[in-house]
Amino acid sequence: MKALALHRVLWLLPLWAGAAVAQEADEPYARYQAVLREAIAREWRPSAEVPAGARCKVVIRQLPGGDVLEAWAHPDCAFGDRDRDLLEEAVLRAQPLPYRGHEREFSRLLALTFEAPGR
Repeated sequence: MKALALHRVLWLLPLWAGAAVAQEADEPYARYQAVLREAIAREWRPSAEVPAGARCKVVIRQLPGGDVLEAWAHPDCAFGDRDRDLLEEAVLRAQPLPYRGHEREFSRLLALTFEAPGR
């Protein structure tokens, strides 16, 4: 597993502290997350090695407008290194992420969970 850089740990503190919990319970925010997940899923091609049903949370730091500054697999991701990389690359290929129409729900830092499809 890749070492988690210090700057990434500092960016994760709001997520670990529960800052996004209130937003996640909000229906418009949940729809925004679903739209983001769909955009990324269109670019994601998991390998045959990832077990069906395995889950991975990817943390995304983005700018208004949907440009992605960085994306990385959360340390508790159940994917192997190759599939972590494939998911991170899918986030980058999906940019700019959906923004227009979601300005109120937009978050510079967010975490999305992806589940490997069944085979």
